[in-house]
Amino acid sequence: MNKKIIFIDWDGTLSSSRFWGELRETNNNFAKIVNDFFIFEKKIVIDWMKGLLTSEYINKIISQKSGISEDKLWKIFISDCQNMIIDPHAINLIQNIRVKYPVILVTGNMDCFTRFTIPALKLNDKFDLIVNSADVGYLKTDYNGKCFMDCAKQFNIKSMSNAYLIEDSVKTCETFSRLGGNALKVSNLNETLSHLKLLLIGDTTIPVDLISPKAKKKYFIKTSWHTA
Repeated sequence: MNKKIIFIDWDGTLSSSRFWGELRETNNNFAKIVNDFFIFEKKIVIDWMKGLLTSEYINKIISQKSGISEDKLWKIFISDCQNMIIDPHAINLIQNIRVKYPVILVTGNMDCFTRFTIPALKLNDKFDLIVNSADVGYLKTDYNGKCFMDCAKQFNIKSMSNAYLIEDSVKTCETFSRLGGNALKVSNLNETLSHLKLLLIGDTTIPVDLISPKAKKKYFIKTSWHTA
């Protein structure tokens, strides 16, 4: 059997937790300020995701916009980062998959993910490698998917036809597919769990034609469950 590698996204794929989550749920005005920030300040958000800006700087901006003290927002922010929710069933499936294949968490994220989330949730123990855009300085889709190719090389994967990505972003799935990889598009946790189960038990036993055309059209940018 050819060696495989599994990539999986964080936000929208494994977790739906949000920065300042509880405050956004209880304060509609604050929620609008934060939502507008992510929608209309895309350059700042991308620079944050590339590690060019710190979470302290972003916290200061949100404080100025909302009138809520930096100290209060920062404490809430850190707590939210440290208490992000990830489904235990997903973690169990990932650990079982790791017995056979390396599983790489690849996330377009911020410095706070590495500083607060990873150590608090002990994520380094749950994945073979974690690649955060804020640490490497570029996004998953930058440089034609360089982060995926670098990981494949690091784990001695000879062909991207043996690489799988579980991801909620269409753009990232398309980038991965152009590399020759198998991109599995998801839109909720249940779809993520379904793909993890298939990767665990179906790498050579579930032929593509057993997956319904409707499912392939909806979820699969490219499918290849048979041994490449």
